[in-house]
Amino acid sequence: TIFVAGKRSVEVRLTPVVYEMEGVVVDYQDPAVRAMREVIRRKRDWWLHLESHTAEVYTRQTLFSDNDIVGIRETVARVYSDWRQGTREMVQAKRYTSNVPEGLRDFSASDYAANLYADEVEILGNRVMGVTHPKALRNYLFQLVEEVERDGEGHLSIAVMPREGLAYGFAGHLLVREEDFALVEVNLKVVPPVQSPIFQTEQGIGISFEQEFRHVEPGAYLPVVLRYEMEGRFGSSAMGEEVKRQGGMTTSQSQPQGGVTFSQ
Repeated sequence: TIFVAGKRSVEVRLTPVVYEMEGVVVDYQDPAVRAMREVIRRKRDWWLHLESHTAEVYTRQTLFSDNDIVGIRETVARVYSDWRQGTREMVQAKRYTSNVPEGLRDFSASDYAANLYADEVEILGNRVMGVTHPKALRNYLFQLVEEVERDGEGHLSIAVMPREGLAYGFAGHLLVREEDFALVEVNLKVVPPVQSPIFQTEQGIGISFEQEFRHVEPGAYLPVVLRYEMEGRFGSSAMGEEVKRQGGMTTSQSQPQGGVTFSQ
């Protein structure tokens, strides 16, 4: 405090005082991480309501050797899924080309079908952590690619890849509906190629999935279409060929094939 009465000029010297404030750390977080955190949280609210459900499944598999078709087989089945008792499948119709040997004419769609919304996905005898697993944010890298509009609604296109430490993981792209933070579409491949106890292969089996999900009650999302492709050198098959690629599709919708419609 300085008294200046009667003085025309005053010289004031100031002593600096340093104030130390609490440090602030700025940490960037990709919007995709926040979105996936919400996807995982909301999934917990409805996933347990899916104690059991029934699906009508059409499966078509095409076996290739190089670029030639070795055989085609199809089934229509009703699949019963219960998270306590597992999965049961009843084949209602089947057909196959004449070059498919008898031992391969019966096959289970549930052995190939996968729900990529699940915490863990069993693929050819291996368990792969899903992208909505409670620990997915620790084991996957998520990055926002772009915001897109589909059917008048906002969606997030998100790239995903596994971090180091996972024996098997998913890499590819996810489409998240912003309104309720739910997966509506995925395009994923398993990395690295799967070493399967089911098939003996030289360098593993490369397998990729495309899956779409549809909103059902009570707020849950279930798969309606699954397309997959497997590729690898299987060695000699029952058809006497070296099988290079195997593709298939499962869907809950009716699919006309060769003039025949399978109705579910």
